[in-house]
Amino acid sequence: MITHKTETSLITAAQNFLIRSRSVIEGLWTRSDDPFPDFLGIGAQKSGTTWLHENLRCHPEVYLHDAKELHFFDLHLGRGLRHYKSLFRAGKGRTCGEITPSYGILPADRIQLIHEQNPQLRIILLLRNPIQRAWSGAAMELADRGQRSVESVPLAEYETFLRTTGSVARSTYTAMLDRWSAVFPTEQIFVGFFEDIRTRPAELFTEILQHLGVSQTGIDFSKYPLQNVIVPDIERNSKEHKFATAYDAPRRKAAMPPEIQTLLNDLYRDEIEQLEKRFGARCSSWRSEA
Repeated sequence: MITHKTETSLITAAQNFLIRSRSVIEGLWTRSDDPFPDFLGIGAQKSGTTWLHENLRCHPEVYLHDAKELHFFDLHLGRGLRHYKSLFRAGKGRTCGEITPSYGILPADRIQLIHEQNPQLRIILLLRNPIQRAWSGAAMELADRGQRSVESVPLAEYETFLRTTGSVARSTYTAMLDRWSAVFPTEQIFVGFFEDIRTRPAELFTEILQHLGVSQTGIDFSKYPLQNVIVPDIERNSKEHKFATAYDAPRRKAAMPPEIQTLLNDLYRDEIEQLEKRFGARCSSWRSEA
């Protein structure tokens, strides 16, 4: 008996095969002299990836494409590897990378495809309290992108969104780590924490630079936006993503309705417990926040 899950997997495999076959025929997967990324920022969504992108762009040894979130491996694979690598042509000779938060939830076959292109790839994953991440993601999708205030979105709409497979997957960090570490050695996967952007940004950034193998000394951090976090539109009541002082960000956040807090507590209680077992005290505060 073919289950829905099996059917979905078969469809995905067929789609990937067709994409690769078409690309090979068109010559899009042939070799080129353009570099494949040395690192990928894979998420998590709403966990500081824009802060990471803006700071890495300041480092003279690092190259990132101007556009954050290229979405090649989740949405644009059909354009072919030659096209993707051409996006890093200007960074040849430097440490190249890109940051697309949705890569964290890529299926195993896409992660394997990435590994085929660069087995030494360095991976960066920033984690945030899964409850806070889920709420921030819902506010962005339902209020900000719909040009509504947080308060005007019906409670039932939030509840429906927060139960979707996509929303839950983005806050289930243990599954992300299991999929990526099944393909890449754990020493190639850097795990950082959103809270460190507020409390120890220079130290966090230095650790990331060390992970990437680029210079960590002789850097004038005063020229880096380390003390800033990118506050989502919905948390600023503005129409643009802008920098805000890290310590101001909590006061700008939209309040989470108590009904949503209860729902998310139930959804992520076990996940937070598993994360606490894996990372210890780093995740203990998430339990108390929940």
